[in-house]
Amino acid sequence: MLESALRCERGFVRLSLKDNNFRDCPSEEEWKRGREICKFLNPFYKITTLMSGQSYPTSNLYFMQIWRIECLLKEFSISEDEVIRKMVQPMKAKFDKYWSDYSIILSLGAILDPRMKFHVLEYCLNKVDPCTANEKLTIIKKKLYLLFEAYSETLSHNASSNASGGQIRIPTSREDDSLSFDVHDELRNINFQTNASQRKSSLDIYLEESTLDMNSKIDVLQYWRSQAHRFSDLASMACDVLSIPITTVASESAFLNKYRNSILDTNVQALICARDWIHGYVDDDAEFECQNESDKEHYKDKVDSINMMPGVD
Repeated sequence: MLESALRCERGFVRLSLKDNNFRDCPSEEEWKRGREICKFLNPFYKITTLMSGQSYPTSNLYFMQIWRIECLLKEFSISEDEVIRKMVQPMKAKFDKYWSDYSIILSLGAILDPRMKFHVLEYCLNKVDPCTANEKLTIIKKKLYLLFEAYSETLSHNASSNASGGQIRIPTSREDDSLSFDVHDELRNINFQTNASQRKSSLDIYLEESTLDMNSKIDVLQYWRSQAHRFSDLASMACDVLSIPITTVASESAFLNKYRNSILDTNVQALICARDWIHGYVDDDAEFECQNESDKEHYKDKVDSINMMPGVD
């Protein structure tokens, strides 16, 4: 509505010049305020539309969009227009109440997007608050590695179970083999343990690789499916994290249409009360406690007498 009105600015001005009865033409200051408000609210519309999508993953979009909202609120909270400042203040108060701490699990979605990783998170957090950026990055990184370790242990356990077939392997070596000692075997075990400790995980390899172009259009889930042969455990974790929707709008939209929407609890109570007065109040507990046919008949007569009261249709 605001965009449509702004496009007709010259028409309103000409109408005020030709029609002396047209006294509500906005002033130049009001047109300027309208353009600023439109500039402020337009990104919210785009972000809401993007985050409410149903045909693509949204958890990788979460961090960047919430960060954009925070930047917009900070920018317009110091606007020269007092009306805009007063409009932004309650919005910023609600944002600080509900979004002061970014969700860790959804922040991981940005890291698992090959176009962003930790570089984008570091830039965004430093722009918002350089004093707390390092602390937040440390927490996010710690949570990421804990989640990855849990996935790695689970997948390796499943793989070993499938390989052994659930059967106990019985050694076939000679009895005196357990008593033999070979220094070369001992050294080989030490060498294997050293190499295993120095070997990089798939998460380390992924984070060290260069990021993709931010403007590249990719399907993040399809990317991880194609990379499953390189990062098997990490790809499994990424698909689970990226499949988390940001909001429940997509599922709730299945139950809503233009004729049906959420209503206030007071209106619900009023509707239920009106229904009881129109059709007669029925005590469900009393009906449930009826034990024999005589009780049921007595209860039926009681309900009929209520329905025959004056004013009850």
